[in-house]
Amino acid sequence: MVQSVHNPASPLTVRDIHKSFAGIHVLNGVSFSVEPGTVTALVGSNGAGKSTLINVMAGVFPADQGEVYVNGRHVTAQAMHERVAAGFMRTFQHPRVFRSFTVARCIDFAHASAQEETLWYSLGQALGFRSRTRQRPELDMAIPALEPILAKQDAQAGDLSYGEQKLLMLAQALATDSSVLFFDELCAGLEPAMVDEVRACIRLLAQAQRTIVFVEHNLALVKSLADRVIFLHQGEIFRDGATDDVLQDDEVIKLYLGQ
Repeated sequence: MVQSVHNPASPLTVRDIHKSFAGIHVLNGVSFSVEPGTVTALVGSNGAGKSTLINVMAGVFPADQGEVYVNGRHVTAQAMHERVAAGFMRTFQHPRVFRSFTVARCIDFAHASAQEETLWYSLGQALGFRSRTRQRPELDMAIPALEPILAKQDAQAGDLSYGEQKLLMLAQALATDSSVLFFDELCAGLEPAMVDEVRACIRLLAQAQRTIVFVEHNLALVKSLADRVIFLHQGEIFRDGATDDVLQDDEVIKLYLGQ
């Protein structure tokens, strides 16, 4: 069911979001809330409005109408870094890294505005940065997926492979200790074994009460990972519900797969 009323207890709520470009309506009244510790997939055909919705939620550009709340905080008019401070962090479909920075420096930079007791301490311990230990065992469990990138702490980000840069984005997102994590096709370009590691990482983060929202075209991955699917079509939520219910819906299949 689409949730249109702001829930102050929800980590993320978007309410009645509209966005147009040059008179073309891209989002038409999108509303939903997500709960702590859940994994939600945002699915839709190309042009459905997924990227625009992500950018509105992240503060890349403003909505024409509607509101965005992060952990009860009204962030609709706030800049991207302010939304990060509120607890919302996103990755990008294609890696965006400081190519001249080392891996360690990239992660350190992401951590700069985070609070002290964060997953950064877990990452920092792996990198040899921290002098004291903050015990966060439920989050420490997420680190195995990052081992390939943490092993290259002195490498320049620009020298990493495409897949390694994706893992670096994940490490940077976790370094902020954000309660809401939005992954935009994070697993695209990763080797199958690494996809399995990232999937396990996301499930463990959800168990630690992180709220995960992700965009993914690999429906097998969506089925194995998401608790809930929001299916966008022509800028509106066409279906919203349990993963199997939405993906097995005849109309969704017809719209998404053309069958």
